[in-house]
Amino acid sequence: MRTSKAKFLALILALASLIGTATAQLTSLPVFFSPKQNSLLNTLVIRGDFGFFNHDVGDFKGFAGSAVWNPGRFSLMGGVGALLSNDHQAQDGLTAGAALGYDLKPPTSFPWKPIIQLKGAIGYTKISEVKQWNIPVALGLAVILPPPQSNITLWAAPRLHFRSGDTLEPLGGAEIDDIGFGISAGLALTSIYGPGLHVELEWLRIDGQSEYLISAGLHWNFILSY
Repeated sequence: MRTSKAKFLALILALASLIGTATAQLTSLPVFFSPKQNSLLNTLVIRGDFGFFNHDVGDFKGFAGSAVWNPGRFSLMGGVGALLSNDHQAQDGLTAGAALGYDLKPPTSFPWKPIIQLKGAIGYTKISEVKQWNIPVALGLAVILPPPQSNITLWAAPRLHFRSGDTLEPLGGAEIDDIGFGISAGLALTSIYGPGLHVELEWLRIDGQSEYLISAGLHWNFILSY
């Protein structure tokens, strides 16, 4: 009985944190999902990514680094990145953010069943005097398949997306406050020794236009404690 009450209280606290805590999207990179195979493990994932989006969003490419800490059923992410303009006469920018997730349905042993995670995020972008905030709230679904010597992770995350600030294309052309809908999906291959690679895609419909993002990168999964 006490265990059930404790689990219920933990869920309520997680939902409250999503409402009141700054959590992230790094501009030019999809809102990603980083599930783990065993909910009892305390893990740290270090990521490096390269991404770009369609020209309707902005003529930039992005590089970012992030860290994902997974204590128990929670997931905490923080990251920073650089937006590099493809126009040599335009200014480059920066992006930063953080994310908080909670496993509503943690991973199970064979037969493998989907992992379900609720995730909220906030991201900040600045290019010259242009500033933009992005706040996605997503429901992530993932399956982890453990073949010999590696794990394959497949995931998708539909979401609501709130944006406030200036448009990036045309740069600073108008101020926006809008809510849109998007979905991200990805594939990750991780060695049992820790290193891995990943590819992620995203579609977002907001402010009357569709945005498409694609990114790829490397990651290293560290087990902090069992």
